[in-house]
Amino acid sequence: MLFGVVPFGLTTGVAMVASGTAPHATVAMSLLVFAGASMLAATQLLADNSYALCIARFTEHPRMSGKLWYYLGAAAPVWLAWQLAVLAGALAGSGLTTERRRT
Repeated sequence: MLFGVVPFGLTTGVAMVASGTAPHATVAMSLLVFAGASMLAATQLLADNSYALCIARFTEHPRMSGKLWYYLGAAAPVWLAWQLAVLAGALAGSGLTTERRRT
């Protein structure tokens, strides 16, 4: 699941900086919004994987205790990988020359 997060996070970071958004604003938006569809439409699929995993588990074990912790354990690694990938993309994008950002 995490392998799919990194390319989209990098792409988002680079694309946002290349379009003129400052790297710190790119990272701030990612930290505050983390609604993948608002940054890249494909990211919504990544967020749904954690939800789908939890729904399947909770359906099989309806009386399972610690559901919140199970969900956080499934979702937190995806969130963290996304944040790190966006940061890396924003830093990579900030290194592009003005001419390369426009192409």
